[in-house]
Amino acid sequence: MYAPTRTLLSATFIVSALMPAALASAADFLPPPLPAWTWAGFYIGGQIGGFGGTSTFSDPYGPSVFGDKVTTNGFLAGLQLGYDWQVAPKWVVGVVADTSYLDGKGSFTCMQAAATIIGSNCEVTTRALATMAGRVGFLVDPLNHTLVYGKAGGAWTDSHVSIHPGNAPFGDFPGAEFPGSATSANASAWGGMIGAGLEHALAPAWSISFEYNYYRFASANVSTPQTISATRTVPPAFTVDPSITSGVTADMQVVKLALNYHWGEDLAAAWTYAPAFAIAAMPVTAQPAFLAKAGRSRAAPAIGTAPALQRIRAAVAPSCRG
Repeated sequence: MYAPTRTLLSATFIVSALMPAALASAADFLPPPLPAWTWAGFYIGGQIGGFGGTSTFSDPYGPSVFGDKVTTNGFLAGLQLGYDWQVAPKWVVGVVADTSYLDGKGSFTCMQAAATIIGSNCEVTTRALATMAGRVGFLVDPLNHTLVYGKAGGAWTDSHVSIHPGNAPFGDFPGAEFPGSATSANASAWGGMIGAGLEHALAPAWSISFEYNYYRFASANVSTPQTISATRTVPPAFTVDPSITSGVTADMQVVKLALNYHWGEDLAAAWTYAPAFAIAAMPVTAQPAFLAKAGRSRAAPAIGTAPALQRIRAAVAPSCRG
């Protein structure tokens, strides 16, 4: 056998023998793996969005021939606090509470039960919204970073309602009557909600969500102003319709975007996606191929000690002699 060939085989054997042990020794210096990230735990965040709602007024003077529905549109901003449990590899359940400031206002004709009655103008200013709900979600991506969920729960809203009677141009007629002063009240109501959303973990500490919710609230009572009815005769006959109570029933649709901080996570941490190198799958007891053919298969010796190096020299020496 030529000397260069013997030298190459010797070097190949030494590298093959040392590599598994070297990899095993290097693994001893690696930091322990971090625990797997999950959705479980507390989170807190802020939200912004828009809403559209309808407040329906009941007419105490009879079925209204026109109006009684006031539309309010606007924007919202608020905070939320929640807790999630990852109950299975792909399922997440949780509870969340949120409160928002709303800026929306609308007005429309109301209390127009007949053409002969002096109607009013109903005005609604929506100011606050709060929700307490549960949610159930499914993780749709391989890394478990994207959650699609549905939610349902209870809700509360607060609005300011005012009713302004219309003008009565009857001043020139004898015995003319006139509507009373405008009325106003805070209309707070409890109700329920359902919704759905998508949440994505941008980093271990941060997630962003997009959500749609529908709300329906119980009726709130508001006093109506005194109004009048006038016949179409000349001169007209006047009838006073006293102040009564009207029920205001609201529903609302909300679309919002939220940013959440997951409590206890590093604020600056980012996802790291390390590729799975083939070398990591190599067994630490790999044997040189020509030793196995010679019937002398043995475990690779550990490096770092003099006896181990002596055993390597003893195994290589016969192939180096000419």
